[in-house]
Amino acid sequence: MRTAEHPSTVSSTGEPSETAPKQRHLSIDERRVVLCSIASDAHSWNLVYVQLLLEELGYHVNNLGPCTPEALVVDECVRTRPGLLVVSTVNGHGRIEGQRLARALRRHPRLHHLPMVIGGKLGVDGVSTPMLQRLIDAGFDAVFDDSRTDLSEFTELVARLTRPVADVPPRDNRLTPAATGR
Repeated sequence: MRTAEHPSTVSSTGEPSETAPKQRHLSIDERRVVLCSIASDAHSWNLVYVQLLLEELGYHVNNLGPCTPEALVVDECVRTRPGLLVVSTVNGHGRIEGQRLARALRRHPRLHHLPMVIGGKLGVDGVSTPMLQRLIDAGFDAVFDDSRTDLSEFTELVARLTRPVADVPPRDNRLTPAATGR
């Protein structure tokens, strides 16, 4: 795993970087996670697995399904203001489409602080440190390649970036987006 805040993050030269952690401000609904894939990935089993894992951890999940267009991800994140975006991919094109998605999200003024992670089969020829770093540089807070089978790093990161439902007081659902300024 590579993270934007973890000291083992690598620099663009592939050397360890001791830079200060990126500061991310949590969105309004810290218990909401938007889950998606990349536009070219038609697999859904990975999304179901990640959704069930996040729900077991106490989060509300908006699963956007496979072949998720970038515009839909941006629109859903603006609409729901989640505490985290999780991108899961298994077709090997995550390194390319993930960078494009991250940049689109970071360009949006309401989403530039949204915590985002990507994981799965990110390249058809395996992964490299420069590939992982490009995803971090594009805007992801953490990158999990498919060689990792231990979920503890992922679940610990999710816990650091968000709060599960049990820790969040109930919201008044009668408020409209216009009334809350969203």
